[in-house]
Amino acid sequence: MQVDKHRQTAAGSYNPTLAGTGQAQTEVSTDLPVDFIFTVRLRSALPVRQALARLKQLDSDSHKLNNKDAASFDTVIKGLLECPACADNYVVTLSSKSANQPGADAVYTAFKGGQLSDIQRYIFIANDRGERRQLIHFVAPLLTPESKELLINLSDKQVNSVSNFKIDVSKLVVNGKVEF
Repeated sequence: MQVDKHRQTAAGSYNPTLAGTGQAQTEVSTDLPVDFIFTVRLRSALPVRQALARLKQLDSDSHKLNNKDAASFDTVIKGLLECPACADNYVVTLSSKSANQPGADAVYTAFKGGQLSDIQRYIFIANDRGERRQLIHFVAPLLTPESKELLINLSDKQVNSVSNFKIDVSKLVVNGKVEF
């Protein structure tokens, strides 16, 4: 299949040859999904975290979990509700999904490999008086449905040691999205 490609200006895209312009040329194809639904959450708000916790409870079979898994699930919910970073910061999350291409993720594509210093110049929040808060912490997306494995390294030993883990990402994919 031949894909019709063209160049498009993407506001905020980083291109070292156009540094300082706030715009860059990026190659796009006409077969990209155009039905992206973006979700922005102000997670520092307790009611939002409570709603997310309840949604996780409803989406899971938490009532069917064994004691060990139930305790682990409860720990995740507790961490979401307590959110120490939310006390002194605005915590914002951004996600996207596509019905046309369930594995496509515009947020991952835009920010994979992103460096804090590169994106701080154009990502901020502001109020109606023009007061701004700079981006102070950024976590780039790590996993996509196409990812093969996740390594969790807790020591300098080999990955097969008791303190290091290798996880098959395909087992974390639910409805075309990595649930982690």
